[in-house]
Amino acid sequence: MCVVIPYSPLRWVQYGAAMLTSAYIKPLCVPLTLIAVGVGGCGPSLSQNFKSTLPGGDTFGRKVFGVEYADAAKVVVLDTTGIDSGDVFDAQRERFDGYLNEGLVPVGKSISRDKGQGRRQAVLLAAVHGASLAEVEIKDPLPYEKTIETHVPTLVTESVHIDGTTDFRGNITRIGWGPGTTNVWVDPYFIECRLWAKRAWPPLLGVYFTEEMRAFNGFLTVSSWSTMKSAADRWRLRHPDEPVPPRGAEVKRIIPGSAAKRYGLHRRDILVMIDGQPIADEAAARIAITAGAGREVEIVVMRQFARDADATASGWDVSTPKNPLFQDGSPTPWRRLARRIIYPIVSQ
Repeated sequence: MCVVIPYSPLRWVQYGAAMLTSAYIKPLCVPLTLIAVGVGGCGPSLSQNFKSTLPGGDTFGRKVFGVEYADAAKVVVLDTTGIDSGDVFDAQRERFDGYLNEGLVPVGKSISRDKGQGRRQAVLLAAVHGASLAEVEIKDPLPYEKTIETHVPTLVTESVHIDGTTDFRGNITRIGWGPGTTNVWVDPYFIECRLWAKRAWPPLLGVYFTEEMRAFNGFLTVSSWSTMKSAADRWRLRHPDEPVPPRGAEVKRIIPGSAAKRYGLHRRDILVMIDGQPIADEAAARIAITAGAGREVEIVVMRQFARDADATASGWDVSTPKNPLFQDGSPTPWRRLARRIIYPIVSQ
């Protein structure tokens, strides 16, 4: 289901009112482990679980990527109950790629297992963050009962001896806790809300880098292994008194119809230089891309080729890299590709 919800001037009043309801205040739940536990309905709300997915955080990310605040939100509600998780993931990736191609970026996402959270709360969340698109996935299978291992009240009998007496021994029975099982009700409700916002300008050159894409997917706080980070770390350990050569920025996504696509950049290319400016990381890459917009500049990337015979690229000068980080590419060697390009400047 897809509808467009305009934001009225009263959206902040609505949000404030919602803060006074259970939709935005975590409800008080007392688990009754001795009888039955209703799993679900007691989790944090969508607003409480919201996390920004813009690189560098919400404020910095909005400035770097030109994220606008929308006046209305398109709300897409997807009921994935009973659908194979693989099919859900594939469809989600298709929509994700499509939204990026349309000039949108994900500004944040939230999940909740509170059954009181639904479309209304997602709309309010979109209004607060000025999103132009709210994608809501709801999975609401039937609740069921299951048996779990736990500790239950148990009568415990112990032998006692009272100090100071000559021959007083006996048994005492008390209520304690012992291993056992109990039946609980499980309500596996799940809702995820991902917010998208329109960029004021398309990405210069038409590329997104690896760490940017990890942030967009909500994985920036999850540790990852990088080939170039490993190469830089090895250099640092072997040459402790020397500066680490620039390791560049890895291209993760290329927007169709962009300058990057037109000039033949590839996914997994490592951008190492623009107009003679070495690229140390993604932040430096963004600065260099912005500085080079609107004029002819030389761009240098590193690309791996499976065979030397394949190390050709139309319009590119191909050579052996001098940067030591790219000289140990076995079993797949790196090659240095350079060419002159021009890509348009946009109003920021």
